Amino acid sequence: MNELVLPCCLFQALEQYVMPHLRTYWNQLQQVLDDNSQSNALLQEEAYQVYGALLVYYVVYLSM
Repeated sequence: MNELVLPCCLFQALEQYVMPHLRTYWNQLQQVLDDNSQSNALLQEEAYQVYGALLVYYVVYLSM
């Protein structure tokens, strides 16, 4: 798979599905990231992946 295809798809998905609802998603994401209980470990790992994707999106977006 071309290295540029995945990031391009990721950015399109973020723009289409996440960014319009970021205010709502951000509150939920923050709650998961703040919960350090053992039962939340897997969900927190996924939340950090989403958080990382948002950071990459903004870095790329700001460099345009």
